[in-house]
Amino acid sequence: MTTPQTPELHTYRELSCGAQLAINQFLIWCVREDCYFNIKMIGDAKPHNLVKIKSINFGYSTIDVVFKTITDELIDLPIDLLLSIEIAGNKEI
Repeated sequence: MTTPQTPELHTYRELSCGAQLAINQFLIWCVREDCYFNIKMIGDAKPHNLVKIKSINFGYSTIDVVFKTITDELIDLPIDLLLSIEIAGNKEI
């Protein structure tokens, strides 16, 4: 049996309501967890590793992911620029 692939986050607007809800719940979980994540971006943009997700802003037309780097820099990116958010390290879910 194969594991279903998680959709790339930048396709959020094209997904069904159920898939969007699952992504919303995942993003909220990321904010509540006290662990580090790796964020992959579309195109040739440099990924952000070992970041903490600080907040998720659900707007009318987009979702913004706010995260903090290990150097305490806050970065706000729209979901349209993200491929994935993955747990960094070996923490069990």
